[in-house]
Amino acid sequence: MNHRFLAVAASFLLFLTSGLRAIDATWNYTVEIGVTVQASPAQIRLSWAQDTNGAPANYILYRKAPTATDWGTPLATVSGSITTYNDNAVTVGTVYEYQIVKDFSAARGYRGYGYVQAAVNAPLADSRGTVVLIVDNATSGSIGPELQRLIQDMVGDGWFVIRHEVGRGDSPSSVKNLIRADYLADPTKVNTVFLFGHVPVPYSGAIAPDGHPGHMGAWPADVYYGDLDGQWTDSTVTAAPAPGENSDPADVARLRNVPGDGKFDQSTVPGTVKLQVGRVDLSNMPGFLQYQSNPSFPSETELLRNYLNKDHNFRHGLLNVRRRALMGDYSGDKDGIAPAASGFRSFSPIVGEPNITNLNILNNDAPGVWLPTLKTNDYLFALGCGAGSYSTVSGIGTRGPYSDASSTDLVSNDIRAVFVMLFGSWNGDWDSQDNILRSVLATPTYGLAAMYTGVPHWFLHPMGLGETLGYCARLTQNNANPGLYLTQVNLSAREVHIALMGDPTLRLNPVAPVTTLSGTSAAAATVNLNWVASSDAATTGYHIYRASSASGPFTRLTTTPVTQTSFTDSTAPAGANSYMVRAVKLETTPSGSYFNGSQGAVITTTVSGAVTPPPTSRLINVSVRSNAGTGSQTLALGFVIGGGTTSASLPVLIRATGPGLQVFGVTGVLPDPILTVYQGATVVGANDNWGANAAQVSATGTAVGAFPIADSASKDAALVATYSPQPYSAAVTGSGGSSGNALVEVYDASTGAYTAAQSRLLNLSARTQVGTGADILSVGFVVTGTTPLKILLRAVGRGLEKFGVTGVLVSPQLKLIASDGQVVAINSGWANDPALAATAAQVGAFALDAGSTDSALVATLPPGAYTAQIVGANGTVGVALAEVYEVK
Repeated sequence: MNHRFLAVAASFLLFLTSGLRAIDATWNYTVEIGVTVQASPAQIRLSWAQDTNGAPANYILYRKAPTATDWGTPLATVSGSITTYNDNAVTVGTVYEYQIVKDFSAARGYRGYGYVQAAVNAPLADSRGTVVLIVDNATSGSIGPELQRLIQDMVGDGWFVIRHEVGRGDSPSSVKNLIRADYLADPTKVNTVFLFGHVPVPYSGAIAPDGHPGHMGAWPADVYYGDLDGQWTDSTVTAAPAPGENSDPADVARLRNVPGDGKFDQSTVPGTVKLQVGRVDLSNMPGFLQYQSNPSFPSETELLRNYLNKDHNFRHGLLNVRRRALMGDYSGDKDGIAPAASGFRSFSPIVGEPNITNLNILNNDAPGVWLPTLKTNDYLFALGCGAGSYSTVSGIGTRGPYSDASSTDLVSNDIRAVFVMLFGSWNGDWDSQDNILRSVLATPTYGLAAMYTGVPHWFLHPMGLGETLGYCARLTQNNANPGLYLTQVNLSAREVHIALMGDPTLRLNPVAPVTTLSGTSAAAATVNLNWVASSDAATTGYHIYRASSASGPFTRLTTTPVTQTSFTDSTAPAGANSYMVRAVKLETTPSGSYFNGSQGAVITTTVSGAVTPPPTSRLINVSVRSNAGTGSQTLALGFVIGGGTTSASLPVLIRATGPGLQVFGVTGVLPDPILTVYQGATVVGANDNWGANAAQVSATGTAVGAFPIADSASKDAALVATYSPQPYSAAVTGSGGSSGNALVEVYDASTGAYTAAQSRLLNLSARTQVGTGADILSVGFVVTGTTPLKILLRAVGRGLEKFGVTGVLVSPQLKLIASDGQVVAINSGWANDPALAATAAQVGAFALDAGSTDSALVATLPPGAYTAQIVGANGTVGVALAEVYEVK
């Protein structure tokens, strides 16, 4: 720790015993900006509150694109007596970011900084990206309906959701591997991680952001999940709290960091944070009113359920919260640290400087009014600063001589603030019993997010123009000292403790959604939608979206909002279609104006009376590679022939390859595979050693494009046959009880031009033991033709138990990969999706149990070769069934 930090730490410690002080004008370390706009001619007018110490030397204005990494040259420099600026060099629909620097350094010894994202009519965000939802499986089963509603709410706000369930005993690295795989599969869209429940907590560093030597050590570090490039190690750091100030053995053990203990070395984030991470964790929140008393809070499960109810109510505009902010600052300047400046700086472009209630001015700095104010008055944002502990902040409550507020006080008084910033020693170490940050999430009605601010400062200004809270968390975590966003003093910037408690996908200013959405199909390719209008009178109309599944992703059908409450889709594909309707409003805030979409109302309807055109594409090759042996280890590929308008048979080539795989570098092959083909229980074909019919197999293989098996004396097996429309099974066993890796393939060997009257391969399935590494289950298939083919893929583990299968793969993960290595789609839990259930029923697949951890997805694929990989979550193993269906 450097000497400067020790001096600052001393000022923190001094505050603990010095009592309260006269009003410190911490707002003067900021520039509180507001914006008004006009469209014709386009103009953004910036205005700001004057410094209460008088006119500074000047104000320097900068402008950049939100994604730019430096401010460049100043846009303008104006006199310190001027508090407005008109920017006329702007374009309607373009978002800009402004910085205003106040120079009072010569006369007063400080500078102030303010930020705003501004636009004239910024466009609607139809798609916000992909959020990886990581759910603690200890509580997920009890709140399944609420979690599914959360997913649908996120989909309705433009998100695509990938869900994983993890155990509390899993390692943070295994959780991160799930996130990393999702990101690498689609790096342009995966941008957010929502940790729900007591998902494994990473610890890292040797830090004490609050300046207490007794709080030195490893702190919770959720930022680890958002940094995908940095190197996180556990080999060098040895740290522990200083003796004396911290006497709790469990707490000391939690903070202690030694090599090899599973806690990381890094005190600052080693890479760039790519993902927006937020956590809702209400474990270890008993709500003790005094030491080891009886719990006063509901159970963890009920706290989580209630959070999801609050989240849903806020998104749908059911909470009547006025656009204003509350400030209660009982920390003061602190040598320029000024923790409360985070609020003044951030809240002004969100709610407007006139709508910030400053309790210190209103009450002449008297403490004890913040909590009573929030008990009876609603605020969108609230900030409270004072001395602190894990579960208290002084000055903001009514307890004892220092006017403390505790975690139980915030919950029992049901404070009416949605987003809360707190600053107090010990507060930011959130993985502690009855932590006051997390208590905001435990409040009955309003609290949805909490942030530990001041060390470092947070920057929330992008929320004023519709950005998410997670976006602002990532911006704060990536901000250096000095960095892109400046404060007078910004200690602990980029340290690993910076974390968001709350749903990272939340944003402000919810628009009332439409209700009673219905859809009917009366003719081919036609769906008629009707709904009840949004109750928000300021809406400009409605956008309509369509998807193949209620889980999205949705594509917008309307170029401009429709003003009526009905819509006809005359290009609807045959079968099940999901539709979403969003009300649209031109939202005006102190950051300008933007088109704001409501939560989407979603309905799934089937196009009735539609004539399904004959498919011009089809499956011509299906295959599976896995470990094969005897008995329960038999490798079996099921396939179905059918689909034609006649009962014509289909010629096929079927191969079981073991030794022939060695030329591709495959080791541990099945030395002598035996191939048996069944129709029901009847054997309809068999082969052991393909050399007996090598000429026919080779010629057919060349015709269908199969890789050649060069050695006709090899022990591989193959046959050519013609089968009538029926379900079949190609089983591969090892001669003499042997086992090893094998590939079983079925090829459509028909010749000549394909017609819809012909039979074709409709479905493949493979059930086998799924391992790790080379023993995962890989299913291949080839689509041929001139048009895309719609495919249903499923990976079933728990769904097999009702058929008497034991030792199943509990959480199969499904990944679809194209021949060029690009990941087409992934799924790690079908989440009781009604559209997937309808598609499964349509193709005749057995129903999956609601709430099961089986995986499924629907994809419309252009002609080409594809591989579906199935693995167990967190390296688990077990029996799984892979299925591929053509969807008509």
